[in-house]
Amino acid sequence: RWLCTGPIYHTSGLESSSLPVLAAGGTVVSLKWQVEKFFAHVHKYKPEAAYIVGSMLVDIANYEHPEKWDLSSLKFVVGGGAPMNASAYEKIKQKYQFILTERLGMTEAGIIFVYPVGTPGRFSPREELPYHMGESCGKPLYNQTQFRLIDPLTGQIKESGEGELQIKGDSVFKGYWKLPALTEKVFTGDGWFKTGDIVLFHEDGHVYHSRRRDEIIISGGENVSPRAIEVVAEAHADILEAAVFALPHEHWGQEVCLAVVKRPGANLSEIELIQYFKQSGRLAKYEIPKRIFFRESLPKTPTRSVPRAKLTQEYLPYATNKS
Repeated sequence: RWLCTGPIYHTSGLESSSLPVLAAGGTVVSLKWQVEKFFAHVHKYKPEAAYIVGSMLVDIANYEHPEKWDLSSLKFVVGGGAPMNASAYEKIKQKYQFILTERLGMTEAGIIFVYPVGTPGRFSPREELPYHMGESCGKPLYNQTQFRLIDPLTGQIKESGEGELQIKGDSVFKGYWKLPALTEKVFTGDGWFKTGDIVLFHEDGHVYHSRRRDEIIISGGENVSPRAIEVVAEAHADILEAAVFALPHEHWGQEVCLAVVKRPGANLSEIELIQYFKQSGRLAKYEIPKRIFFRESLPKTPTRSVPRAKLTQEYLPYATNKS
């Protein structure tokens, strides 16, 4: 029995979650996300597994009274859609008994990276599973997909390190419906699909999703990865969620900005947060956000990812039009 929190019209809720369970004769319980309802559904319907996305992980990690629900049926929870918040991941490992794993996929190809949770018909105990690397989305599914890493600057194939992911195989789509020009643009001459995802292949086989190629912020000629900044922000004890976006700047081209949701009761100022970034030793000077906006919540798509363009549009009146 599977608890699906993703929308059924999306590949995460249908093709890679519900259909395999139904094909095996299982039951799918669908849920429109509310953290209280998640626990209530586990208590009532007794699913063995559940699917969530990154921001839901934060909700589960910070839920105050899980002990009032019977969660004993839940063996594992698989995340996707957005990178897992590292601090929330660690909190869940300490707070709950279920196995938390991660995967990465896309509408055009299905699931391509995953952490195994056992063998067919059996969930492995935590201590028997391969070790999990924080922030990693798993290892490649070589049985259905070929992978190659392309240097964005030279166009050359790389064996490891960071680059644009290209894939090929039976699980990859043939093209976009009635959009031949777009289809031609995203496929190479020899049939590789250019995903637009910048990933890091670790030497031990783990894969990290760094960013979308079109998400890069260019400020003063420097390339800035939003996710690299968000990881540092989310490690702060007073921050619940964070999202990086850009505002236009007359002198720098684009200005790095940060939207932050503080934990309840936290008393964190913009000056204190900027000082935290400077002292972290993890960000270059040009990566430190120039503007910080505190909010009650972040906007979310139906799959619970944060639309950066929406934040840019919302804060456009705050753009700096002078050097």
